[in-house]
Amino acid sequence: MADGGNKRHIFYSGGAASAFSAISSLEAQGIKELIREISSSVKVNIITEEESLVALLKSGASVDDLLTMKSIQNFLKIMGETSKVHKLVAGDSSEKKIERYSEITLNYYKLISEMGKSEAEDFCEFITLFPINHNLSANYVSHIPPFLAPYHKIFTSHYDVKKKKPKISKKRFPDYYSETRWIVRDILRREGLKIIVVPDDLFAVNVAKELEMYGVSPTVASPVPEFILNDSPYNFVISLLRAIDEDFSYETMIPLFQNPYSGIDKSKIYSIKRQCYDKNITKGINDWKTLFEELRISSGILGDLDALSREIDQEGGIRELVVLCEKYLGERNYPNKILNVLASSFEDYRNDTIGIINDLESMKYLPRVSIVGGTEVLIGGPMDFLGLEIDNLYLAGLDAASSLRSFSEESRDFISKLGLEDAYEKMVDSAYRELLDQSESVTMTYSSTDEKLSYTESIPLYDEIEAQEEYVPRDLVFIPEKPVADWELGSGVMVKDKYTLEKSIIDARLQKPIYPTFVENYAGCHFKGFVNGLLGVDEVDPPREFLDPRTTGSMTHRILEKYYSTDISPADFGKLADSYVKGEISREKFESRIEALKFYRDKYIANGKLVKFFVMDVNHALELGRKTIQKEFHFPTSDQQVFYEVGGNKIRIGGYVDRVDEEGDALCIIDYKSSLYGYPKNDLCDERHGKVQLFFYKLGVESILRKKVRAAAYVSFRDINEGFNTAGFFNAIPNEEAQLRKCREIVDPVLECFLSGDVDPVVKEGDSLWKCENELFCPLLSVCRVQERRW
Repeated sequence: MADGGNKRHIFYSGGAASAFSAISSLEAQGIKELIREISSSVKVNIITEEESLVALLKSGASVDDLLTMKSIQNFLKIMGETSKVHKLVAGDSSEKKIERYSEITLNYYKLISEMGKSEAEDFCEFITLFPINHNLSANYVSHIPPFLAPYHKIFTSHYDVKKKKPKISKKRFPDYYSETRWIVRDILRREGLKIIVVPDDLFAVNVAKELEMYGVSPTVASPVPEFILNDSPYNFVISLLRAIDEDFSYETMIPLFQNPYSGIDKSKIYSIKRQCYDKNITKGINDWKTLFEELRISSGILGDLDALSREIDQEGGIRELVVLCEKYLGERNYPNKILNVLASSFEDYRNDTIGIINDLESMKYLPRVSIVGGTEVLIGGPMDFLGLEIDNLYLAGLDAASSLRSFSEESRDFISKLGLEDAYEKMVDSAYRELLDQSESVTMTYSSTDEKLSYTESIPLYDEIEAQEEYVPRDLVFIPEKPVADWELGSGVMVKDKYTLEKSIIDARLQKPIYPTFVENYAGCHFKGFVNGLLGVDEVDPPREFLDPRTTGSMTHRILEKYYSTDISPADFGKLADSYVKGEISREKFESRIEALKFYRDKYIANGKLVKFFVMDVNHALELGRKTIQKEFHFPTSDQQVFYEVGGNKIRIGGYVDRVDEEGDALCIIDYKSSLYGYPKNDLCDERHGKVQLFFYKLGVESILRKKVRAAAYVSFRDINEGFNTAGFFNAIPNEEAQLRKCREIVDPVLECFLSGDVDPVVKEGDSLWKCENELFCPLLSVCRVQERRW
């Protein structure tokens, strides 16, 4: 065995070579880099990865099959079994896909033989030429183990990796998130070289991103897809194409504007969404240009998108798309790498947007890169660290699901047809055992559920190695005894304790009136009430094409506010309403909004639906002897406050009442609704849906106007086919004291919780997520940590 002090050290992996050089200050190189260097010296061309992909596509591989084909090729090279594919004869019972793989692979080797050489399988064919410029015996020492026979036999000088008796421990976790985080936190406590061996790209990227949260920049030796490192460039291109295909719809344009490569100021996104919601902007490039002018957004993205759309129509879309990618993503961007491969593979590559999207989707995992970071922590696959002496080794993801992700069932079927059944498992097992012999301390980990939280089992290696196993529950991982990084300070509180706010924050909120909407949100979920009501963060609903509930509600409210009166005729009301809507249409600049207003005019004015509602409402009011005295009544006023007492505290409250009618010496409150779903039929307040508006309105109106509120009702202007539809009490509130007592029993506990600072999610320890996920459809699930409480 050679010590290799004055020789170049050769490793199977370039990542291992870089690590060895950094640690030892000796010259090292990966075998693939050496092959290319030597091949170039004897004028033998080694085809690039891009050329290999093009050759595969020209050979008949579908875009969807490329990843499987590449994994098969790489395995055959490692095992030195590439010649077997030439001898494959598929039987009648063979699966059609395996037969197709055979045909494609044979065509591929035929094509690359015309283009050049393809690394290891050809390296051995012309190795006798290499001594011309490279003396492999005198100048190189190999760290490549014997089980990688095609590479091992090239060298006569081999480095003596000292065999060790490692201290081995096993850890079992409930899921990948726990496993990943535990490994990272354990690494932070260790000294020396730390290597994490992962089964696939998913694990590599998850571990790397978790480490970066602690300020550790690892080196990822295994090339991983650029897409999973940063999907923004890819999503930018997909958003461009989807926007064109869907006539620049809101659903496609907003993700485009939110993409960091669009150049849109992120502070403008909320304004864009709000204006779209208010103006029903649902599609059309002209509306988006008008919107940008109104909001004074300076950007060339809309003009470039419009130009790309025209080029695609004229079959020049690929060229224009490549130029656009270079402008926004830079010259070396991976969407263009994919587009260039596709354009080189097919002479008449398509220009239709859906076709391009599908091809980009299929190939997004193919452009691969290595992450160069520090040498303290290295991440890679089982083959990437062979030949290194390791202080701390973590063998992660030792579960069956990860094994299948790294080498698919289809790939296994194919190599079995070549007479290499179980060869992949044996190769990986050999690599793991080699790594065990190179290490001082080894931690083997696996999770009992996969990335979809489905049950999975440990691989045989995990079971065969004798060591003490420990089960690590989620609480031990996600509830730290003390934070190890600034971003974890918020995790210092047990997640099973309630989220609470300081009294000063609650007192600051009470400087403004509490409205029924806040109480309703807070009653449904204290955390949602905190985010919406205190932080002022709310999700803007997307606009709907033609007509949405907001447009219907706002237009009807405005018309009724302006023209409702028991003193005008239905005909006059109809003319006034129609004139108002036509005026709104004539003043509107947005095409989508104009379409929505026209739709509203047809649905509610032209067919007499709103007049019909007006007639029914007026008739009921006249029958009861009522006359409208206030429309759009708001409290508190500038000089009159309304207070609600709870637990010894006086809280200011407010509200907006659509209409107040006078009936003798008493009043009636009317609140217009497009639909009465969820509103109480025979109650002022509803505990199940948390509706408290009428209760608040009654208190406010009585306090300001100094008259008794005898009736309070929700009235639907849309559901009129079955007559005058109301909820609450349109005629009179029966058993008023009992109704008010019930309302207080609903509202008081909610306000008391708020005054105590409770902003805890609605789902408490031991409960289920059913309500959050299936009834509330809550957009805050990803930030309230309620997910962790179900464990």
